[in-house]
Amino acid sequence: MPVPENEDALETFVHAVQEYDDGDSFGKYGEIIRQIDEMVAGSFSLEAEELAFIQDQMREDPFLKRLKPKLPYSGRRKKGLLEGLASSNRYE
Repeated sequence: MPVPENEDALETFVHAVQEYDDGDSFGKYGEIIRQIDEMVAGSFSLEAEELAFIQDQMREDPFLKRLKPKLPYSGRRKKGLLEGLASSNRYE
């Protein structure tokens, strides 16, 4: 979402954030993922069974179920191994 340019845009932004905070944000997130899954499945001409298999693997596979998107403002912090990556002397 772009930075609000004026009062109307700021009000729209604040309203969207409040609506998301007050509502079922995980349900909305799941609905967005479902829509993306349908678009990708259509793009690759996947059958319903193939899509269901991929979704099952994403939920049940020990490695794949740990993959989660990094959402903006989610409060996640980088681990210690990622510190200093922008440093010019990171290989010293």
